[in-house]
Amino acid sequence: SAATLSTSSSGATLSNSNAAISTCSSGATLSTSSSGESLSPTSSGATLSTQDSGASLSTSNSGASLFTSSTAISTSSSVATLSTSSYGESTSVSSSSASLSTSSSGESLSTSSSGATLSTSSSGASLSTSSSGATLSTSSSGATLFTSSSGATLFSSSSGATLFTSGSGESSSTSSPTLSTSSSDSGASLSTSSPGASISTSVLQTNDFKDRQIQNIII
Repeated sequence: SAATLSTSSSGATLSNSNAAISTCSSGATLSTSSSGESLSPTSSGATLSTQDSGASLSTSNSGASLFTSSTAISTSSSVATLSTSSYGESTSVSSSSASLSTSSSGESLSTSSSGATLSTSSSGASLSTSSSGATLSTSSSGATLFTSSSGATLFSSSSGATLFTSGSGESSSTSSPTLSTSSSDSGASLSTSSPGASISTSVLQTNDFKDRQIQNIII
């Protein structure tokens, strides 16, 4: 547990500690919390914010915004969404179209704002985000970050910390039409994916699924 802050540029702002809070001014908003603090604000479009523990920051100005941190949770605002978890934490969210996320152990995160997205993780921390088009991201172990803004992309990682970005252009600095990603050595990852979609993730790095270290990465 710890403090959590989430702000949205259109005016909805909330800051809390150890309290589950969900606010929205318009559009569809989903906020779920299994334990600890959780908050989800949105000004427009579909927004989902879920978290179990640890310090987290999620900001969004418009369109689809997602923040998730551990615990098995599956929510959808429209169309079909499937999330299954056999062991450990698994999270799958979808704002539109079909989204599938499966996890056998460890933390797995799959987010999709439009188009078909598939993210599977067998162990360790895995993050896959897609704003449009078909995207596939798979990770067997270690920390993996995959982001795609458009088109069909395939990325797979077997171990270690991995970073892959794809879209209308790759950039190491934040810009609106392109994709900006950054990753740290210990597996914590962050992803921002272009127009209308702002994603900030706080990945729980698990060493043996009992002792957890938290790293916060913010765009």
